[in-house]
Amino acid sequence: MASAQSIESGQQAPTDLILVSPGIAENSTTGMLIGLLSATDPNLCSSFLYALVAGSGGNDADNGLVEIIENKVKVKAGALISRWNGDQQPFGH
Repeated sequence: MASAQSIESGQQAPTDLILVSPGIAENSTTGMLIGLLSATDPNLCSSFLYALVAGSGGNDADNGLVEIIENKVKVKAGALISRWNGDQQPFGH
């Protein structure tokens, strides 16, 4: 996950990205909440846009199973999060 930003003169970049999650339940289905995103920013009244980004192929293998809506990370429609997804590799590895 990454945050897209443009820094205007006098503005400072966010200093932290936080995911609060109780964990991912086995066999989580469409719409289940995985966690909430927030950012720490020294600028007052900042707003953020969160997005999944492509990685090196190994660290983004599960991107197709989730979506980010506002600051909520949820299971994407039609996805099933199981310990074993796709090619029999543990989810998240």
